[in-house]
Amino acid sequence: MTKLITFQYKIFLTVVECGSFTKAGDKLGLTQSGVSHNIAKLESELGIVLLRRNRNGLSLTDAGERVMPHIRQIMHHASLLEQEAALIQGVEVGSIKIGTFSSFSSKMLPQLIHHFTKRYPNIQLELYEGGYEEIEEWIASGTVDVGFLTQPSREFETVPLFQDELVVLMQEDHRFNTKKVIEVDSLHDESFIMP
Repeated sequence: MTKLITFQYKIFLTVVECGSFTKAGDKLGLTQSGVSHNIAKLESELGIVLLRRNRNGLSLTDAGERVMPHIRQIMHHASLLEQEAALIQGVEVGSIKIGTFSSFSSKMLPQLIHHFTKRYPNIQLELYEGGYEEIEEWIASGTVDVGFLTQPSREFETVPLFQDELVVLMQEDHRFNTKKVIEVDSLHDESFIMP
């Protein structure tokens, strides 16, 4: 597969992600017409229309929806191939797409990224921020390589990173006030506020 074709796939995925040719061009360092030309060339080579252009922006056609998972998979495998070739040459390169939620992004991720980039300076990190369900969807679809969640998922292999200490705050006259440990089950009939 030529670099040109994988570049066209990358442009297509970026257009879908950004929702516009102009924003995709800004992200990729291309002009809007350069993005448009590459999309038209890709559509011509595949013989199908991938994107519907209208006043509200861009959306995937049915054909675009059908080929999207395959293009993501091709890009993923192309990235793995490049990384493997670099490893053979003794260089660690590539990119990792990370799905995360906002509080983790702001509190925990900067320190993890700092340590990671010191150890692997040639690996590019791309962050996708969203809700827990979105992160699970991104992992399932291959949009991201790894995701951070607050609870283990049954669908994916999970590795616990931290354990939070849970505490209960209550009034002085509450019946649990004298207990050192409160079982979660004992809160079943209690009214409580949680974020």
